[in-house]
Amino acid sequence: MHKLREVNSEKLMNDAGKEDVYNLIEWAEDTYELNYDTEILPYIFYNQFYWAHLGYSVGSEQAYDRPVLVVDCYKTSNVCVIIPITLERLGDGRDYHVDLSNNLGTALVEQIRAISKFRIFDYVYDKNTRRYAIINSIDRENINVQLSKICCMKPLYQK
Repeated sequence: MHKLREVNSEKLMNDAGKEDVYNLIEWAEDTYELNYDTEILPYIFYNQFYWAHLGYSVGSEQAYDRPVLVVDCYKTSNVCVIIPITLERLGDGRDYHVDLSNNLGTALVEQIRAISKFRIFDYVYDKNTRRYAIINSIDRENINVQLSKICCMKPLYQK
């Protein structure tokens, strides 16, 4: 049986810096809005880019409001699977980083995750075509290669 860790909120507030406390309060407000004051966009399709509120990060996770690529989405589910996109192309040549040819940014395939559709708040528009930004076949293939590397994991070790 796990013991629940007691959280002394007064000690937490005293130990944390002011900025941490303000961020915590802001995140609580954002969470409330996402849960109670948000409507899901009428249509969310896979292979399209959207703006999503990813909240605050831990470590090197992508956070805040940023573009995401929806890679899996079902009409009957309130969650979808996304890949976060950086705001600028990284050009670092790392595995799992796919620089997008539409100059939207870099797809961080290793940070694939499921999010609530309530986090998605707008479409990303292609500046050249003035239409919804969608992934092209070359970028889709490059992302699929990286996804196959991540998803083809070794079996769990059996004793």
